[in-house]
Amino acid sequence: MVSWRRDRLPHGALTQPDLKAAVIFGGNPSPCLSQLHNDQVAIIAFYGDDDPEVLPTTLYKMWEELSHSKALWQMIVYPNVTNEFKDEDSPHYHAHYAADAWRRCVEFLHEILEPPAPSLRKSDVF
Repeated sequence: MVSWRRDRLPHGALTQPDLKAAVIFGGNPSPCLSQLHNDQVAIIAFYGDDDPEVLPTTLYKMWEELSHSKALWQMIVYPNVTNEFKDEDSPHYHAHYAADAWRRCVEFLHEILEPPAPSLRKSDVF
């Protein structure tokens, strides 16, 4: 699930019935906190703890909701940056955090979306 509207991604990610994974780069999760413990969708979320749109108390509530999920989830909150830590054109860009978030995102999607290795059926074994 990809959305350029920060207010839509968390809600959209949690209401798609066939979605396997969601990557959330910021955005206010308040409208959908009660849906975050969806047991079917693996979630990785990235936030900056200085984001003026998402208070630390909201991030804590998000973490609490995710902790009740049976699905795989990760929540990474980078210190002393806003949500613009990943935007190269922003004065708030943080190269180390941006690279770390990208690496974690790719690893997460690889783990969740990697197709299983084919298994040998008994009829295939000589």
